Amino acid sequence: MTFDFERQYEVHLLLGDPSAPELWHADSWREIFPVLQPLAERARGAPITTSNQYEGAKNRPVRFGRIGWDDKGHAKWTHRADTLRRFLSAEVWAPSRAACAKGGVPPDFLFTLWNQAFFSQNPTFRDTVLIAVPASDAVSVQACNTVSEHLAKTMRAKFHGCMKRPWGRRFGPSMFTDALGRYAHDRTVSNRPDRSPDAGK
Repeated sequence: MTFDFERQYEVHLLLGDPSAPELWHADSWREIFPVLQPLAERARGAPITTSNQYEGAKNRPVRFGRIGWDDKGHAKWTHRADTLRRFLSAEVWAPSRAACAKGGVPPDFLFTLWNQAFFSQNPTFRDTVLIAVPASDAVSVQACNTVSEHLAKTMRAKFHGCMKRPWGRRFGPSMFTDALGRYAHDRTVSNRPDRSPDAGK
């Protein structure tokens, strides 16, 4: 089955001020979730969340299992005052990665959040957010603009950019690279603390 990597997307990228509330904190996410909900509801399938987090002196990856788009799911990965896990990233696909791969069509809603402070004590910006929706869906594009403006205020964004681009870029006769779905993944998993030379020491 071929994959529609040439599908065009409206993409927003936001870089948040380190002094702003952490978006992965439960209180912050409780305010953000209703804002994101209109985008999730327009998707052809249910959203699924994944998150990279670590715990203990050896930076063991936390296994969350399936994280649904509901209060129970949000409670699994968001942090509270007594949370000891270290947050690296979270990603929401609607529909899920598996459903997109099976259907050969990228998601109708992509939301990624990663923590630049994970690797730096004094980052220029901390919370980094990418939101993408199909450029052909005028309702989703307008909603995405509204969501991004709301997040920019919440994050006290130092940068907020918008562009149109395909899900991926052609590589060879039948492959593609530079996929939106790999953007946050490549910036985090490649630097995962459990993949470092010092992991486990």
